[in-house]
Amino acid sequence: MQGELWGLGLHPTKQICATVSDDRTLRVWDLGADHKMINYKILKQAGRSVGFSSDGKYLAVGQKDG
Repeated sequence: MQGELWGLGLHPTKQICATVSDDRTLRVWDLGADHKMINYKILKQAGRSVGFSSDGKYLAVGQKDG
């Protein structure tokens, strides 16, 4: 991971979180005993914010370009 971490979103019911950063990545992390990355995606722009919907089914990302 390179660049600053800008966004952190916690899942409402599961032990996972999502992060976005200046390196244009969206990463989903397992917060259980393994503490490992479970998914990864390259974004078109640097990420600024990330959050799960209240039911945990959707993930929204705010990017640098608005």
